[in-house]
Amino acid sequence: MATGHYAKISVVDNDIKLMTGADQNEQTYFLSMLKKEQLENVIFPLSGLARWEIRELAIGAKLATAAKTDSDGLCYIGEQEFNQFIRDFVEQEEGAIIYEQETIGKHDGLAFYKIGSSYEFMTGESSSRLTVIEKNYSNNALIVSENHNHPQLFVTEAWINHISLFSHVDKTFDSLICHAKTGYRKPNIRVTISPQNERTHIMFDEPVRALLPGQHIALYSGFECIGGAVIG
Repeated sequence: MATGHYAKISVVDNDIKLMTGADQNEQTYFLSMLKKEQLENVIFPLSGLARWEIRELAIGAKLATAAKTDSDGLCYIGEQEFNQFIRDFVEQEEGAIIYEQETIGKHDGLAFYKIGSSYEFMTGESSSRLTVIEKNYSNNALIVSENHNHPQLFVTEAWINHISLFSHVDKTFDSLICHAKTGYRKPNIRVTISPQNERTHIMFDEPVRALLPGQHIALYSGFECIGGAVIG
C-alpha cells in the first residue's frame, strides 16, 4: 500500500526502520504508534521529495489539484466548522469561566477550548484575550489567565501509557534516553524514559508547554523514529 506521508522506510539487515522524510514538515509523528509488521507492505513514494517539488511535478502534469492549498485540520470530517462537528456528536454543558478566582462569564462547553490557547472573553464591559490554563471537570469550569506563559502550563515530567517501540530498542529497558516530539511541527526534546512498576515515567530536559493527558508523542533516535506513546 502506498501513502502520501513524508516519511521513509529503511531496511537494514532485514530489519525495518521508520526514518524521517526529506520534507521539513516530515510526518513520522503520525506513524510512530504503528507496529513494525504494519510497515512491511507499505511504501512512501514521497520519502525523498519536498512539498515544493511535489507542487512542481503536479503543475508539470497539469493536475487539477496542483494549486490547491495544503490541508490544515482534522482529516475526513469534510468542509465543516470544527466546533459544530463536536456539537453534533458530543453533548456539551455551559459552565463558569473563572479569572483571578472570580466568575466572569459562561463557556459553551469545555470541549470547545484547548489548554494553552488564547480566546476572547468578556471582562466587565470589554473583551480581553485570555489563555486557558485549566479545565476543572468536576465543576465544569474553565480557568483562564492573562499570562500566556503561566507557570501552570509547563511540566518537566509526566507518565506515559501505551508505549510502542518498533525499533532495535529492548522493550524491557531500565532507562531509555532519546528525543521526543510532543506535537506535529514541535521541536524534538531530549528525554529519559524509565519504567516504574506498572507505569512508565518520562522526564524532559526542558519544560514542555501545555502537555495534556491523551496527547500523543513520537520518539526518535537521530533520524530514526523508534516509536511513540500517549501521555497518561
